[in-house]
Amino acid sequence: MHTEIEKITRRRAFSLLGLGLAAAGISGTLLTTSTAEAATAGTERRENRREGRQERREGRREGREARREGRRHARKDRREGRREAREDRREGRSEAREDRREGRTDARAARRGTQ
Repeated sequence: MHTEIEKITRRRAFSLLGLGLAAAGISGTLLTTSTAEAATAGTERRENRREGRQERREGRREGREARREGRRHARKDRREGRREAREDRREGRSEAREDRREGRTDARAARRGTQ
């Protein structure tokens, strides 16, 4: 027997406990506590901060998606406005062309009628 008292470290104590459990045929999971019991004030604070960060990230993500959607709609509206304006200009030019043609034919008819 040793005359000195040996120090038992945590690692050695757990290994001895594991060997004892294995010899007795008891599962190590029976001795562990649930996560709810093991939670301390520090872990709760960390979890709360993590949840807050996740919520803020989600809010930023939703805001970005809403802004992008708004830009898409605005672009679509601008395109439609430009297309309508282009069609109006084309229609106006074709009407003016028709008016000029009719004016020429009226002037020709008037000249022919006076001759």
